[in-house]
Amino acid sequence: MLSFKEHAKKFNLDEEEQEILADFEANHAGKPQITEERKRELASLANASYKFRASAKKPYTIRLHSGAVDVIKAFTDRFGGHYQTLVDDAVIELAAKLKAEMV
Repeated sequence: MLSFKEHAKKFNLDEEEQEILADFEANHAGKPQITEERKRELASLANASYKFRASAKKPYTIRLHSGAVDVIKAFTDRFGGHYQTLVDDAVIELAAKLKAEMV
């Protein structure tokens, strides 16, 4: 795991990004405690997500906010991947969460 200074150097973080990272590291030191209930919830979401991913893909035309798509494209440009895959992943996770709430 990279240290704070290594992250800042590797990703060329500006001062604001360094403050965010420092705050995150200060508040998430050590291994987070996950309750048994949260583990069951995450396992259920993972199972539901898997079922959605196993289904066939179908093309849809939807309107998305251009600013949000620009951020997603910038993220994939910087860290790799395809923006449509990232959007699809987000939709799958949302669908799994909504389905779990309907039960």
